Amino acid sequence: MKIPVSQFHCAAILFDLDGVLVDSTRSVARQWSLWAEENNLDPAALLEIAHGRRTIEVIQELTPHLAADSEVRKIEAREAADTDGVTVMPGAKDLIAAIPQDAGASLPPARGYSPLHVCSWHESRFPKSSYRPMM
Repeated sequence: MKIPVSQFHCAAILFDLDGVLVDSTRSVARQWSLWAEENNLDPAALLEIAHGRRTIEVIQELTPHLAADSEVRKIEAREAADTDGVTVMPGAKDLIAAIPQDAGASLPPARGYSPLHVCSWHESRFPKSSYRPMM
C-alpha cells in the first residue's frame, strides 16, 4: 500500500545512509565483534555501547593505549568490505526513484565507506538516477 505524500519544493534533501537508506547492522556487529576479540574485549559488552557512537570514541574509551586513527581505518575498511546482510531499507528504492532525474542528487560519503564504494553498491541495488558522490 502506498501512502500519499504531500509535494514540497526545496533546494536539497539530505539522507543519512545507514538506518535510512540501508541497514548494515549485521555487518557492523560482525566487525565490532571481530575487533573486540582481537583486543581481548567482550564483544557483547562492546556492542552495547558502540551503537550510535562514532568509532573513534568507542576505541578511545575502551582501548586508550591503541592508535585510535589506525584502528578506525581498520574497522571501517572491514565494514566497507563486508556487505553480507546489508539490506535496502523498506521504501528506500521508491524514495530514491522519486527524486527527479534532473535534480542532480548527491550521495554523501557514509561513515567508513568511500564514496566510490557507496555509489557502486547503490548502483547494484537502487534504480539508476543522477546521483553522484559528494566529496
